[in-house]
Amino acid sequence: MKIKLSTKPTIIEQENLKIVYISMTFPLGFVPFENIYSMNLLTSFMDCYSIDYPEESLFIDALDEYMIGNFSVKTFSIGNSDFIRASFYLPIEGMFDDFDLDKSLKFVHDTLFRSVAFDKEHLTDAIYYLDYDATKENILKKTVGIHGFFEDEWSKQIDSKRRFAISSKDRLEFLENTTKDSVIDFYHKNILNNNYFTLVNGHVEDKEKFINTFMKYFKQDVDSFEFDTDYYPYFDVDVNHDQVFHKDYNQSGVRMQFCKKNYTQEEKYTLLLINTILSRSENSLLMDNLRYKNDLVYTCGSSKHNNIGCIEMTAFLMKENIDKCKQLMVETLNMLLDEEVFIKAKEKVLKADKIILYSKLDDKYEKLNEELDEMLHIDTIQDTFDNVAKVTYEEVKDFIENMEVTNTLVLVGDKND
Repeated sequence: MKIKLSTKPTIIEQENLKIVYISMTFPLGFVPFENIYSMNLLTSFMDCYSIDYPEESLFIDALDEYMIGNFSVKTFSIGNSDFIRASFYLPIEGMFDDFDLDKSLKFVHDTLFRSVAFDKEHLTDAIYYLDYDATKENILKKTVGIHGFFEDEWSKQIDSKRRFAISSKDRLEFLENTTKDSVIDFYHKNILNNNYFTLVNGHVEDKEKFINTFMKYFKQDVDSFEFDTDYYPYFDVDVNHDQVFHKDYNQSGVRMQFCKKNYTQEEKYTLLLINTILSRSENSLLMDNLRYKNDLVYTCGSSKHNNIGCIEMTAFLMKENIDKCKQLMVETLNMLLDEEVFIKAKEKVLKADKIILYSKLDDKYEKLNEELDEMLHIDTIQDTFDNVAKVTYEEVKDFIENMEVTNTLVLVGDKND
């Protein structure tokens, strides 16, 4: 889908706010896995340093001096598209006598477009900024123990072409290949030579003055620009694997993958509702059936994949309970074919989500977030809640009846034998 946006700031008037919240979003398209650490390293630079303030303590002092609050440079993803978002807030003009909008916006501009990452001379050893040893240790931790082994074997099993499941070995290789040059190249392509759009939320007394001051520093070479967004490309998983491993662990693990045949994007709310009913932590249908009623597992849960239309159920348990657990996973999913069970489970989920929804809608930045969602043609949290609430029993029944077990992974812990 192509989206066309203006490079001129969009102002969302909200008179009750005593601040002006600004966000600048850089569309990156799809960032390949091998560039993820360059992207993460870059945002860590831009979040805390600039050429003029190459030390974090000096940078924080400068934020205070220019009355810039909550300065943040983060990444986020929508479907298969990645973005960098710089955000911060300023006081409304007139609140403080010594506040200077011009100087504050110049500081933000220089932080983003004169970053430490811009110049090799200022880009000290990457280990100083991103602790490679700690990151590497964190990755290696995920390769040891039952959970690490489980995840790595599962990634190989369901996606041999590495389209959406990446092993720890791959992650280590990508980390080792992240260099100063790769960070600078990423910076040039995705920040210095990329267009971006800006949202402003709050009370702006003199809009013309604000926009003119903003455009003094952030005027781009075009008035508007287009970019592509790819929402959840559909993959066919590597199917019909039923693997069993025996390892020297105290406990065992089971994972079963259920995929919907001929899954479409229009069914994503049905998938979301089913997974939410199954996976809502201590109150989930899966936990209730596998642990509380049958005492089979230590822990269990489920996750969904919108790009392959599947639900994955996972449990860790003693090996003598493996066969019974697999049977009950299938039975738990099929419990939602009972209309009465489904209605009660849906009501429970909607009641809990309504509380979460209202707490988020009360947030002072929600108008800005909703505007961003609309610009990128994605659901707001209200949209998601409303669409999940519309899912019917008939839709859930049809969805489940057309699911099949596509992959099973069993890890048998033999340590106590």
